[in-house]
Amino acid sequence: MLTEVPQMQQSHAIVGRIRSDPLCFLGHILGARLYDKQQVIADLLRDNRRVAVVGANGTGKDFLAGRLVLWWLCAYSPAK
Repeated sequence: MLTEVPQMQQSHAIVGRIRSDPLCFLGHILGARLYDKQQVIADLLRDNRRVAVVGANGTGKDFLAGRLVLWWLCAYSPAK
């Protein structure tokens, strides 16, 4: 039972880091390489309830949105 406490603390630390830094999750866990504007969008989504993104075709909006859904599900489990 004593060995479970550090593991639980480590798990809480990891979840806290994922929640506070979506770029860490996207880069280190998913291996996504994002350009500057995508990084700004990820940070805006972390800090705001709603974010609207306007851009041209083929700029990576869907790529980023799909990965941010995975971030949200992992960061706020159990999430819907």
